[in-house]
Amino acid sequence: MKNVLQWSCLMWGAASLLGCGEAGPAREEMGAHAPLATLSQAETTSPWSTTAPMQVERASTPPIALNSGLVLFAGGHTRGSSYFTTTSELYDPFTNTWQSTGGTTGMRARGAAVKLASGKVLMVGGNNDQGMVSSAEVYDPDTGTWSGVGNMSMRRWEHRATLLQSGKVLVTGGEVIRRHEYGYDVHENATSAELYDPATGGFSFAGNIGHDTRLSTPVLLYSGEVLLVSGNTQRVAVYNPDTNSWRAVASIPTSRSGYSTGDNVTATRLYSGTVLVVGGPTVDLYDPYNDQWTAAAPMNHPRLGHTATLLYSGQVLVTGGGVAQSEVYDPYTNTWTVVGIAPNTAKDNTAALLQSGQVLVFGAVFDYQSTASIFTP
Repeated sequence: MKNVLQWSCLMWGAASLLGCGEAGPAREEMGAHAPLATLSQAETTSPWSTTAPMQVERASTPPIALNSGLVLFAGGHTRGSSYFTTTSELYDPFTNTWQSTGGTTGMRARGAAVKLASGKVLMVGGNNDQGMVSSAEVYDPDTGTWSGVGNMSMRRWEHRATLLQSGKVLVTGGEVIRRHEYGYDVHENATSAELYDPATGGFSFAGNIGHDTRLSTPVLLYSGEVLLVSGNTQRVAVYNPDTNSWRAVASIPTSRSGYSTGDNVTATRLYSGTVLVVGGPTVDLYDPYNDQWTAAAPMNHPRLGHTATLLYSGQVLVTGGGVAQSEVYDPYTNTWTVVGIAPNTAKDNTAALLQSGQVLVFGAVFDYQSTASIFTP
């Protein structure tokens, strides 16, 4: 781990000189706060530690890092008769403490959330005790309150939300409800996308993608386009926000359909602009400049339903997916290094990069947790 840390420090200095600020928070933000508080597990024995317990045990909701350095947890599943909560709380990684903030406007889990250019947070879709929802709401960290905005055209869950360079948000993937038959909602795999405009608070149609995108993962390219990689087919598409349209690009070489039982791959844009796709027994690299795929070194432990987080060093932390050991990918040497056993190894976990360069990893679907895990590079 010492070698990983030394390499991380070296490459962060190189990244700063090269002006790679788009890939992570500004260096100035990292130094704007006091050192992190000591956590519950000694960092001398493992790169992993555990936070103090949160106020409400929850699952099925992603952590969102705010501009202040705090981390927002909102809604999700919880124990009890309804299995949902409208509570929200903020984690302070500098003091290892939690505080309550405004509750959501309604119950929601398994939706998508993204920080907007304004610093506010959009939470959209998901499900509640009545089924899938099309509603959306925005959290204002300055006031600590949530407010409703427009609805999507279709109810959708298990989807993704990607912030575009324009400040709009692209919603892709998941399942949708298009019709009602014999008294039941009919779930279908999503084949189209929607676009949220924070200036109007409304959603609009963002084109037909042309194939099943339920288990798909989007990633913003340096060009401003969005690459959408499927987790259960080899088809790949790119969204052009200037034309509000999709086009097919080179298919991913390796199919993961036989390996996956319903889990997403991950797609991470590296500092070079190349995209690292991880999932199943293989790892692939996509070159958007030449529309070409190449094989990367395989992980030590194949996984699906994991998280992948770009570190300040340019390396990528991969954790969870039902595998105890976490790994770091080094794109400069095309190698993987095992970096210890994470407290949370669940599938479909979520993660947020902190201003300190640490990574907060949290829960999964119906995997109720009162703490989060912290990785220190």
